[in-house]
Amino acid sequence: MRVRIISLLILLLLTVSLFGYSVRPGDLLTVSVYGSADLSSEILVGPDGSASVPPLGNVVLLGKTLEEIQSLLSSQFLSQGILTSKPQVTVSVKSFAPFMFYVLGEVSKPGAIEWHDTTIGISQLLALAGGLGDGADLSSSFVVGKDGSRKQIDLSSILYGGAALTERLPEGSTLFVPAGARAWIMTMGEFRSPSLVKFNPGITLTQVIAKSGGLTEEADTEEILLISDDIEDNTAAINLNAILSGRSKDIQLPAGSIVIANDSSSKSVKLLGEFNNPASIPYHEKLTLLQAIGKVGGLRQTASDELYILRIGLAIPESVEVSSLFGGSVEDITLNPGDTIFVPRQQERFVYIASASFGGKVEFSTDEKLSLLSALVKVDLYDPSNQDSIIVVEPSGERLEYSQGEDVELEPGSMIILPRGEKNVFVTGEIMNPGSMSFANFEEITLGKAIAKSGGVTESAGMVELITESGTRLFSIEESTKSSLILSPQSIVHVKEKEQRYVYVISSTEGGRVDFGEKESFTLRNLLAKMNLLNLSSDKDISIIDASGKSQVLSASRLSFDDYSLETGSIVIVPDTSTWIYVFGEVGRPGKVELDKDDLLLTRAISASGGFTQNADISSIQVLSGSDAAEIDLDEVLRGSSKDLSIKYDDLIYVPRIDNRFVYVISEASGGKVDFSAGESITLRNALAKLNLVEISSEKEILVISPEGDKFEIPVSSLRNSDRELETGSVIFYPQASNVANVLGQVRNPGTVTLKPGIPFNLSTVIAAAGGITDLADRYNIAVIDSKSASTVTYSVEDLSSDPIPAIPDGATIFVPEMDSKYVYILGGVREPGMKLINREETNPTLTKLIAISGGLTDPLTKEIEIVDVSGRRRLDLQEILGGSTQDPQIASGTIIYVPEIFGRFVYVISREKGGRVDFASNEEITLRTALAKQNQLDFDSSGRVTVILPDGSKRERQISDLKDNDMILSPGSIVVYPDVVRQVFVVGAVNNPGLVLFEPGDKVTLTTLLARAGGMTPLALGNKIQITDPFGRTTTVSVDPILLGKALDLSLEDGSFVYVPIYEPVRVSVIGEVKSPGTVEFAKNESPTALLA
Repeated sequence: MRVRIISLLILLLLTVSLFGYSVRPGDLLTVSVYGSADLSSEILVGPDGSASVPPLGNVVLLGKTLEEIQSLLSSQFLSQGILTSKPQVTVSVKSFAPFMFYVLGEVSKPGAIEWHDTTIGISQLLALAGGLGDGADLSSSFVVGKDGSRKQIDLSSILYGGAALTERLPEGSTLFVPAGARAWIMTMGEFRSPSLVKFNPGITLTQVIAKSGGLTEEADTEEILLISDDIEDNTAAINLNAILSGRSKDIQLPAGSIVIANDSSSKSVKLLGEFNNPASIPYHEKLTLLQAIGKVGGLRQTASDELYILRIGLAIPESVEVSSLFGGSVEDITLNPGDTIFVPRQQERFVYIASASFGGKVEFSTDEKLSLLSALVKVDLYDPSNQDSIIVVEPSGERLEYSQGEDVELEPGSMIILPRGEKNVFVTGEIMNPGSMSFANFEEITLGKAIAKSGGVTESAGMVELITESGTRLFSIEESTKSSLILSPQSIVHVKEKEQRYVYVISSTEGGRVDFGEKESFTLRNLLAKMNLLNLSSDKDISIIDASGKSQVLSASRLSFDDYSLETGSIVIVPDTSTWIYVFGEVGRPGKVELDKDDLLLTRAISASGGFTQNADISSIQVLSGSDAAEIDLDEVLRGSSKDLSIKYDDLIYVPRIDNRFVYVISEASGGKVDFSAGESITLRNALAKLNLVEISSEKEILVISPEGDKFEIPVSSLRNSDRELETGSVIFYPQASNVANVLGQVRNPGTVTLKPGIPFNLSTVIAAAGGITDLADRYNIAVIDSKSASTVTYSVEDLSSDPIPAIPDGATIFVPEMDSKYVYILGGVREPGMKLINREETNPTLTKLIAISGGLTDPLTKEIEIVDVSGRRRLDLQEILGGSTQDPQIASGTIIYVPEIFGRFVYVISREKGGRVDFASNEEITLRTALAKQNQLDFDSSGRVTVILPDGSKRERQISDLKDNDMILSPGSIVVYPDVVRQVFVVGAVNNPGLVLFEPGDKVTLTTLLARAGGMTPLALGNKIQITDPFGRTTTVSVDPILLGKALDLSLEDGSFVYVPIYEPVRVSVIGEVKSPGTVEFAKNESPTALLA
């Protein structure tokens, strides 16, 4: 009993709510006439507010309540004589027309939005419009009411969850979202797809990186640069590694931000000079000097005890004593990105010894005492009992004499001579057999003989120095080997090592040690030319630090008129002599572009980045220079009507994507969506030419419906001399170009005749195309039947050659009867229309028999039919004939019977894969769900949105999944645009093919499927710490290992998710000092980093 009461209350409430309801276009009403079931029907309120109520015809219902409609229909049934007494009529709403709202501006799908209620929340309205567009200015949006009133709305407040989130808009409201400069975030540098990313309140750094395709392998993940007016000092450096590892929180980006990922090579640390393996090593946080030395294998024995650290922005290098650093008396130094460490070669510590048993060079290490006694002990020549004096020749040429037991410190390069005989000459240095060369008593001592006796010079030999009591002289190798200069006994011939000429170069492109040949000019200009770094027009400074640590700065432009001599072992720091410009958007190669000083123009920057794509909007190119912004129409520049824009170092150039430019073409031959690129005009002739549909000679007309619903017809032949510009989204109905007629009866080839445009379409050509008439033809009763007008004209064979020859309507039927034959032509709403032959002996058939012969009626409720015979045109009530209240008439030969049919029971479906006209039978309801089902495109799991263009030009949208519970009634002739339903997930990190992964409808979006499509995980992937961020910013950490082993279910991913597969960062330990292989030791994933293992 309680349930019945509740049900009655609900019914009462529903009745009360509908009592004051006014009917709107699109409402489907049920009309019930008590006692007259044949008058009951379902009626659809059309766009003009009227509805076809059988048998009353069109009745205006717009704005009337259900009670008013009941009274109106009851009165008309009586007044028109359909019923003899005023009937009881009940009208109810079977399905309501959706309430309309409108969204314009920067949203994904602007236009009309259907809703099931009289009000809608703003967030719901934006969701139905496909979300905000890339250029949406959230703070400047506004709502225009049905009455024209305007109200400002801050969408950023709504999306943040502010008080306006609960605000609802009344039916008929229009939400306008304007475009704005702060509606996007720019990404540039080492991104896989640098671009503009749509700004949404709460968008984070990792989301922006994912939407830009992820970072390249060269990206510096420890320092992502953020530029924004909304942060302190306008810039901030962000450690992405800390965010991805969970040590730092993912930051939200302000609107209008610029995110720059720099090349990590600019953060390397360079080690030059006397290292075992000098190189550039990647910088990482808290990198120290000792760690860097260990990474390059330690120092050579020839290394100086003093090293220099060159830091960016500091003119004077920082000096460090190596022995103190290794000994621990000096604290280890933390390095910065871009630092250069230089260790010069120590000053050579050696002496030469010339004696009877030994002759040559004796070297000393840095910790050995360079003295006379130490030198003799090293070569086992120390003899305290020997009383002979020892001669020491210093590098200056001064000769000093010492006794065997005396010890003195020596200058590097000194020569120790142990006397032996009168005719000895000492030959040292770069010689094959250095030592004391003896000459016979009568043998002449010459320079050439002395070198020859010692086996000749080595490949490293340079100048030859002759040291005698009278001083020193220098000779070239060629001069000395051929010299006949007579030497005095005890002379010293010292062959010097060939001079090594080299410098170290630091630049952003090339660097390291650069050697010079013997005949090469050892100058700065020649150095830069060798490395292709010479730019005489640059005004930047080049720094030179010599081996002693002294620094000097020279302008690159000075080298155009003056050169600079270099010293061996110097460091030359060359700045970037070219300009970096950032170009992104619709260009062939977005990213960083290198330009010379003379090429700093907008057109050259775009050209260097591969030119603009066919989708580029070159009329509004944005150039950001510092805090200034400019919008340039490149089309005017290319035409010469505007001057090319000069740009500067570090300028940002964005080439936007042009809005979608397309039309729809519907024809029997081909059709679908026709896209236009940026340089193409959207015209009727271009659209048809793209589908090869232009048949200039055709006299038929093309129907075009604009997005606003305006209709106009254009003759195909007019396109020969003129074209017609179209709006984006227009629909073109292209007719069949050829003329068609059906030729039946006594012709040699009966059937359908098709004549191409240009061929006269008249009685003579059509019958000729059908093979001509036969001998049995009735030459005086050739019938031409026009099904469109339900009329017939009879011709004779003489008319085939008359002037003019009778024209034939397109689609007409020509019947050539047999002599004395009987026939009837029935057309319209029967299942088998056409010519019906009657036996000569048979009496004239009745109307109902002819309908039965024609397969019956397509619409059993057909009421009126039209009969055209020799007596004229008359109408009959078919229902009365079928009911027996009116006599079934006999039909004479030559009569035309026209059964009205329900025209226009069709819609058009346009999609990427299939489409075309979808017809509905008279007993089928024209709905969106049925139309998609007929096309096999009904997918209740799809989140895609279908756009419906109604015959009046208005647009409505409906999510496909909603059709499972709520269908949508369509007006005949509607156009259904089916979306491209593709889901996408971003994956970055330790996968072989990081970036955007697309999933077609029906594909399973799971974690393992995603990893497989991304090429699988790399060997260094941490599969047990995969981070998944859903579209709402919620992050979870999962392990894929149990899934792959079958111990856990696969994880489903949401559309727009972001997946990060961490990369194992190996533990590295620097081992230096007295070990066999000094350097960096790296531990694998399965190894424990212990000192013993290291």
